[in-house]
Amino acid sequence: MARLCPSLPRNAGAKNSGEYAEFELLETLERGLSAAYTLFHSVDWSRGVGGEEQHGEIDIVVLNQAGDVLLLEVKAGDVEVKPDGIFKTCSCQPKDVTRQINKPAGIPPSFSWGMKAG
Repeated sequence: MARLCPSLPRNAGAKNSGEYAEFELLETLERGLSAAYTLFHSVDWSRGVGGEEQHGEIDIVVLNQAGDVLLLEVKAGDVEVKPDGIFKTCSCQPKDVTRQINKPAGIPPSFSWGMKAG
């Protein structure tokens, strides 16, 4: 069983569908991964770029004993894969999930993951 930091209270109630999806995935990963893994959730990040600061949150960080890291951005519901990225529509506004994922890792917006729309 993976280690979860911080631990979730067993009676933690999700406030919305996004939190519910995140908690469900955390519990699945915690049960399904071995003790060689540590899971961090709701990780705040910030970094300086030029003269400005950027801030955000990573939903789930998966770290193994070999030092490999996986950053997960959890979305409830459907996402749309287009040639220029992955998009989630929230409140009638499309949100660029690819850009959201790339930002904490310092990957430039012009980077292409080579995605193809299905």
